[in-house]
Amino acid sequence: MNPEDLVAAYLADVSNEADPDRRRTAIERLFDENVRYVDQDGAVDGREDFIRRIDALAAMMGPSTRFSLRRPVQHADDAVLFHWQLGAPGEDPVLAGSDIALVRDGRISRLYAVLD
Repeated sequence: MNPEDLVAAYLADVSNEADPDRRRTAIERLFDENVRYVDQDGAVDGREDFIRRIDALAAMMGPSTRFSLRRPVQHADDAVLFHWQLGAPGEDPVLAGSDIALVRDGRISRLYAVLD
């Protein structure tokens, strides 16, 4: 999967997926079993802890709140950079940030999320 498709799948099937079972299936497909995720709340290691963190974030989102890209995905070697925003379609974003993903064997092995 190329970097653009990987990020698109992550946003659609993980970040914007409301159903926890479908979200889990997508995480298992897109993320390494030993993924490390780091954001402003700290780091989590391993797919199960990552799933719990994403489930907690999803629970805080409103039903019409969606993640979308602010500009095209950039990549070099195994590093992928993408800039995102969060908000309801047609409204000003409530949050924005940038993520850096490290990809190994076609799956995200590290994901660093930084808020603007």
